[in-house]
Amino acid sequence: MSKIQQARDLLENNRVYLLGQKEEIIKQLKNPKIVAWSEVKLSTVNNLLKALGIPSTDLQKSLTRYPDCAKEISTYLKSCHNEIANQLADLIGNKFPDKALQLAEQFQQRIHHLEDLKAALYNEIEIFFTADKMLRQNLNIESLISLAFHLGQTHKDRFNGGLEVYRIITGAVDAEQTSLTLPEACQQVEKLELRFKNIDTPTSLPRLADEVVFHYIQIGVDTIRPVADFAKATSGILAADMGAVLNIEAELSALEKEGTLTILKNIPQYAAAIGKLISGLYHKRELKTAIVKIAETLELLNIYHLALKNKIIPAIQEQVTSPQSEINPVFLAAKMTRSFFTGAKGIILTMKLMLKSLSGQEAINQVELQLILEKALNNCGIFYGKSPKDVKKLAVFINDLIKQFSQPFPYDNIFLLVKQAIATYGGSVDRFIRQYHTKKEFQAIAKTSIPATFGKLSTALVGKQSAFTKANQ
Repeated sequence: MSKIQQARDLLENNRVYLLGQKEEIIKQLKNPKIVAWSEVKLSTVNNLLKALGIPSTDLQKSLTRYPDCAKEISTYLKSCHNEIANQLADLIGNKFPDKALQLAEQFQQRIHHLEDLKAALYNEIEIFFTADKMLRQNLNIESLISLAFHLGQTHKDRFNGGLEVYRIITGAVDAEQTSLTLPEACQQVEKLELRFKNIDTPTSLPRLADEVVFHYIQIGVDTIRPVADFAKATSGILAADMGAVLNIEAELSALEKEGTLTILKNIPQYAAAIGKLISGLYHKRELKTAIVKIAETLELLNIYHLALKNKIIPAIQEQVTSPQSEINPVFLAAKMTRSFFTGAKGIILTMKLMLKSLSGQEAINQVELQLILEKALNNCGIFYGKSPKDVKKLAVFINDLIKQFSQPFPYDNIFLLVKQAIATYGGSVDRFIRQYHTKKEFQAIAKTSIPATFGKLSTALVGKQSAFTKANQ
């Protein structure tokens, strides 16, 4: 291939390249996101942009400078086009092929300057794409709150009071937020309900100990129920407000797909609607107090659950087999059996039982009595019941254990002893649970002050249960 042809090919390729670059640049400058900002009168939307964190000053500077960059590129491209046309014309009948190729190669080097000009232009117009992206990212209630306050011209305390309620009912993110939100409260209630329902007591526990443990589990369950009802009722009261929030969010989401000018035109009306919504929530600010009460109760329930499941139940399981433990059925049965047969009263009973035995009637010795007491403690399921039905049920249970003995003696004496053993054992298990030191064990992980013992904690929950039940009426 001749050098003249090489020069011609090089020039033609450069012309194609420059035409392609020109089309690319024109297409970029016609991008709707650039055109839109060119049509915006920034002075009219300056406060809006400031509220959304969009740098209007930088936009204004780029609007001024980028046309100059585009004009410089246009001039440069025109110059390059003329240069290519001149060199191609000079190739006709050219007698100096080496010189012609050298000039074409030199021009090839010069057109690299276009990349610098493009970089300068793109650097200027990048702000328009960034601003457009920021504008669309801010199409949500949380981002428009600052603008809503500015446009609403509402009283600051009224707006801030409503804003606190808004954050509580929506769970909106806030760096300074420390209280529980309503969605979080409802979620925690559901989790705690499941956790209490899933507390398993060991099958090795005596039935009477299991009955006492179940009593305390039930306190937790019975406290959760009115709290759950209260949280649901509160959510119901705010259903209309939540509906308004969701509607605005949906409309803002749809607006995100519109053009820049349409977005800028409509944002003020949505900000005004948000301001009206938030200011209107001011009248429901008592909800904050309600949420604080719910949060405190849920915290106590959480500690209550942790103490009962992870500490108290395992400790009871260990103690029921400990040789000298008051909640070991064998130990207590042996202790009460000895007391039955010792002392002046015991001597009299022993003599009466001996006479019964000599007369051929059913008597009882220490081993038999201890076994009866152990059976009672391991199988009795009644401790807290005080109703006539429960009293009768307990009497039937004891009678089934000792019905073989004659009445009134020794039946009545044994009946009374079994009943006392049940009361003593149940009281020992109850006392063991209530004396557990919750504050010492769990205060470090608690967000609120907790009672010193599990007994005081359970009493506090019974009080909370009553308060929420009353509030639900």
